[in-house]
Amino acid sequence: TKEVIAIFLLGILTFIILYGDFLTYMPFLLSDRFNLSAPQIGLVFSLSSVASAILATQVGKLTSRFGSLALLKSAFILYLLVNLLIPNIASLYLFILPVILFGCAQALNMPSLQTALANLAPDNQRGVFMSLNGMILRLGQTLGPLIIGIGFTINGLEGAYYLGAVVAVLG
Repeated sequence: TKEVIAIFLLGILTFIILYGDFLTYMPFLLSDRFNLSAPQIGLVFSLSSVASAILATQVGKLTSRFGSLALLKSAFILYLLVNLLIPNIASLYLFILPVILFGCAQALNMPSLQTALANLAPDNQRGVFMSLNGMILRLGQTLGPLIIGIGFTINGLEGAYYLGAVVAVLG
């Protein structure tokens, strides 16, 4: 159905953002702009994971109150905000905000995508739907650095994040 295709497309877009600008280009940005070492960059990344884990504990309650669709919309709005903020922040301490917001977006997005897909899948085909979803996510993981690399090629690190913002708007 068109709903299932939409969920798969959102999964691809999510992983384009995750593996494109966040995981591929953020280490370069943190190294270039703030002169951080690899362990320091890892520490910054861990803030996203901590924020994601904390918010993920509340996703069930949020889904019950607002629904999966509202959480997905909120996640992509957060992705947009993160991609617009990152190229414009000159302070490492302020940079922590979009990193935490990215973790929040992931916490809202990933369970909501899975829930929506599971709800759309017929009981006797749920395993097939989830397997296809895994394949779709790997496609986004593969395409992310390539697609966001177009923005990098055009306008450096800023271009990578602005193209990530466009991907978020598409979501």
